[in-house]
Amino acid sequence: MSSIPKILLMVESSRESGRKVIAGIADYARQFGPWQFQWQPVGVQGISREIREGAFDGMLVRDVADLGELREANVPCVVFSYGLKPDAGQVCVTSDDAAIASTIATDFVRRGFRNFAFVGLRDAPWALNRGRHFEAALQSQGIKSDLFFADAPEMPDRNGQASGRALTQWLRELPKPVALMACNDEVAFRLLQLCGAADIRVPEDCAVVGVDNDPVVCGLSHPPLSSVSIDHHQAGYFAASALDRMIQG
Repeated sequence: MSSIPKILLMVESSRESGRKVIAGIADYARQFGPWQFQWQPVGVQGISREIREGAFDGMLVRDVADLGELREANVPCVVFSYGLKPDAGQVCVTSDDAAIASTIATDFVRRGFRNFAFVGLRDAPWALNRGRHFEAALQSQGIKSDLFFADAPEMPDRNGQASGRALTQWLRELPKPVALMACNDEVAFRLLQLCGAADIRVPEDCAVVGVDNDPVVCGLSHPPLSSVSIDHHQAGYFAASALDRMIQG
């Protein structure tokens, strides 16, 4: 290993969550480095040869990367795992979906709501987990909830053009007022658009809470979106700390 470790960083920055993860990693490297980063936001394209030839001393990657190729490199690796089930022995960082869902469910109950619902994405394991934990948190108090898992085409696009007739109809049929958890801020943002198009008042008829507390998405929403914050900066910092210990044996 060279005197300054070379780290492959494969985390996208198009969203606030990714930027905060990167900031946390950078803060750790400034305190305990230096580290030399090769930032590759979208995958292993163009650097496969470097990976095979052992050009990196460690890797910090999202689980959207080609993990098979990274495993073959046989160097310390920490995976930010939100979709795929990690392999045995894999060091990974993930969100505490049970705590996120329980926090929102508890807050809704304390505010006096009696009707509860959840909207998630069918093809996203983390979204499925959050929906199940939301349902379980309410069931533990003897409360039922309605869940809707949508395919991406069923959501309205960013211009508010709603293609999700089934989801719109489901929203209309929910008993009101309803407290609704969305699996993340982007889904919550689009739900607010659907509610507006269907003349469902937010928050009077449907109180919506998202996850991530992305200031851009929450600020663009009308009305402004309430959201649970996840400490992505701390996640990045701790992931870098774990990688540092692995590099040093």
